[in-house]
Amino acid sequence: MEWKYATIFISSSFIDMHAERDYLIKKVFPELEEWCEEHKIHLSNINGIK
Repeated sequence: MEWKYATIFISSSFIDMHAERDYLIKKVFPELEEWCEEHKIHLSNINGIK
């Protein structure tokens, strides 16, 4: 099975959504990255959250 690619883009101004961004960084993205790795998917985050 070949690796696939997925890209995440979350649009908001830098001053908006602080709590949501923190939750994404600390909880959602690590779990999503792990799931993607198990399913041979390269996950790319193009909005600078990390």
